[in-house]
This record gives sequence, structure tokens and C-alpha cells, in this order.
Amino acid sequence: MQISPSNFTSGPNGLGGVTVDGSIMSQKITQGKDGRIMLSMSVAGIGINAQVEIYMSPGSNRASATIYPNFNTNTIWLSGTIVPYENSRVIEGMSL
Repeated sequence: MQISPSNFTSGPNGLGGVTVDGSIMSQKITQGKDGRIMLSMSVAGIGINAQVEIYMSPGSNRASATIYPNFNTNTIWLSGTIVPYENSRVIEGMSL
């Protein structure tokens, strides 16, 4: 998992964010009556143990995510635009 919140100026991955290695332990996809989709997953590994929720609204290319760490209360909220992988600028940072 790699995150780079806009208010995060420096990080251990060298890119201004945090990169950690983990595995998805469980996942669930639900769709509300309004068409909103939620992907919920538990992620565990070196440097991470959290519940992650990703929300996507119908007819939009925007998504939001909330990361709930299991060992502290430092919840992280992110939002952004979904783009095709070939149009993205993905840079993998050094993992913790």
C-alpha cells in the first residue's frame, strides 16, 4: 500500500509518502441503493495492520478512501480521480 497525503511533506519512502508491504486478508464489495460502491478490506503486513474502505460513486471518476489503523487512531482520508493505469504516473517507493 502506498499513500501520499497532500499535507505529508516527507516520508520514509523517499517520495513524500509512505509505502508498506502487506497482504489483503479479507475483502468485501457492496453496492448501495444509490449505486455507490464500497470496497472494504483488511490489510496486514510489515508496517501495516488496517481496515481500508474505498468508495466510488456511479457516473464519476472520483474515489475516496479511508484507512483505519488497528493499533492507533491516526485515521487517514484520501480522495482523488481514477485514471487508467496507462495514464497514471505510478512511482513505487521504498517499503518500510
